[in-house]
Amino acid sequence: MVEWRIGPASAAHITALAACHIASWREAYDSLVPAHLLAAFDLDSSAITWERRRTDGRYRLLVACHGDDLIGFAAASRQPTGSELEALYVRAAWHGTGVADDLLAAAVPPRALQSVGARQLSARARLLPQARFCRYGSAPHRPVHAAARTTLAARP
Repeated sequence: MVEWRIGPASAAHITALAACHIASWREAYDSLVPAHLLAAFDLDSSAITWERRRTDGRYRLLVACHGDDLIGFAAASRQPTGSELEALYVRAAWHGTGVADDLLAAAVPPRALQSVGARQLSARARLLPQARFCRYGSAPHRPVHAAARTTLAARP
């Protein structure tokens, strides 16, 4: 039984989306990023950035909600050839439940996942601690190169 719903982000979701983004970074990268950097993320500026992305027409933002709680989101950029996944975040308590799969399916059409770009995305995702958390529900066991950590996700 699905316990969440996926839908387009509205203005009412933006602060919760920004909070989810920041919390997901803190949950996933606490052992890789110095605590003072994770503590410095600013909710208001992050919300402004996500609202700009929501309204500028270049991105499609989808949220996953459980009741009134925003538990994850996906951002896909609108490309001439289709959608490209830019960010996929799910709160740690929901890792391994299928929320990320549902967000991915809603954000990027299945035909796009069969492209060469999706194969590259899949290869990069295996390097990301966040992707490992979402996919396997386990913490990363080794350091990851800084460039690989930020390949798929916009920073808060």
